[in-house]
Amino acid sequence: MTKKRTAMENKDKEHRGPGLAVLNALSAAIEDSVLWPHFLRAVMRATGASRGALSAPAKQARSRLWIAEGFDEHIADQWHGYFRHIDPKFAAMVMPEPGHYTIDHGSDLVPDEQFCQTEFYKDYAGKHGMRWSLSAWVHPNAPNANAYGLLLFRGDDEPDFDRSAFDLLDLVMRHLVSRDRIGVANALSRAAGLAEEDAAVYLLNEFGGLVMSNQRGADMIAAGSVVDGGKTISFSNHNLNAWLGALISEGGLNSKAFGSVARQRDSLEGFGAVQFTICPFRPIGATLSLTAARYALTLKVQETRAVPDLARAAHQMYRWTGAELDTVRRLTAGDELPNIALARNCSVETVRSHLKNAKRKAGVKRQVDLVRLMMALES
Repeated sequence: MTKKRTAMENKDKEHRGPGLAVLNALSAAIEDSVLWPHFLRAVMRATGASRGALSAPAKQARSRLWIAEGFDEHIADQWHGYFRHIDPKFAAMVMPEPGHYTIDHGSDLVPDEQFCQTEFYKDYAGKHGMRWSLSAWVHPNAPNANAYGLLLFRGDDEPDFDRSAFDLLDLVMRHLVSRDRIGVANALSRAAGLAEEDAAVYLLNEFGGLVMSNQRGADMIAAGSVVDGGKTISFSNHNLNAWLGALISEGGLNSKAFGSVARQRDSLEGFGAVQFTICPFRPIGATLSLTAARYALTLKVQETRAVPDLARAAHQMYRWTGAELDTVRRLTAGDELPNIALARNCSVETVRSHLKNAKRKAGVKRQVDLVRLMMALES
């Protein structure tokens, strides 16, 4: 253990010069989100990248994170709209577990000779100076949070990234993920304090889309009472959807009609009476996983009803996500795929993807097997 710690300390000292400027830029960006482009430029200078981006893919264009140097919005739209689906390096990446990070050297993911023969390189990467890549991804330590990445590139006329660039990026990411864990935990705790500690918490972007939740919130999503369809969060109660929809239609929850706080008391299937509270929310010390958060929605159950803890059981046994569990539950109840898509506010293809992932994780090949497993869980 001592040798390992000493080796890490020596590595930190070796990169203290260029790394110190990046770490200072990171601290400044966490305190003031408008400085994230400054942080990106500091990383690029320290690693010798000619192009770079801070990015978080999302289903809706308005919810994406895209801070770039050397690229424009048109290039980002092309990648998100089509080229992401044929990007061989992105496909080969394994996203980190919650609360951790990964770093990938592009040449390790796909050999250069093979990469240069792909459609992605010929039609996109080669034209935009993206032959060599070094990328790091962080998965915030919270349910329903999306991973975000720091992407660095060099073009055809430049050499590949060497080990020193990898090591410096590793130094930076260790600091970033540590700050991210603290920031996320503080944000969710503070949001829960707006109601009570055992409240379900959902941090929303300015359009009402889910940024992340606490575990109680994830349990309600798994139970199907709250739905994250990738656009605006919704509920199993149509009156509540109308209430939230009216707030959103008033200008992205930003108009005078919204005010400082809105409350509603209604019932949710399986949970009884619930007190809903939504108010503006500004994260303190926000890392990239929190910069999109604008509002905190809390759900406090007023009348508790016994609800089987399917979410935890399904996660422990099959590693199903809340979306996968809810999709399988609706399938078991006899819902057709189009109806499941409508209820979850997503596409039929997304429903098929959830079922495919659920089968893979459970080690089965047929939907009837998923139904059998679901019935066993519910019993």
